[in-house]
Amino acid sequence: MSFAIHHITNSAIEVAEDNQSARGRWYLLQTATLNESNQAVWLTGCYDDELICDDSGWKFKRVRLKSRFFSPYEDGWAATPFMEIPSV
Repeated sequence: MSFAIHHITNSAIEVAEDNQSARGRWYLLQTATLNESNQAVWLTGCYDDELICDDSGWKFKRVRLKSRFFSPYEDGWAATPFMEIPSV
């Protein structure tokens, strides 16, 4: 992508009782432009991440994004919820 902005909302973090691990969830709304075609797209999803804490602080152990839609800007998500990504 030649351009992308991640808008992250509705964060929720659950810290384990031992204070050494946590689970985090965030919603993503991303506007972007594809490199090859210069096409504007919408991307949304939900992050479901695992975090760990060590002597230097909190770190991501696993990052998982479940996509809700990946759509051309012109069509929108109602008409084209998942577009094909052009092969490079």
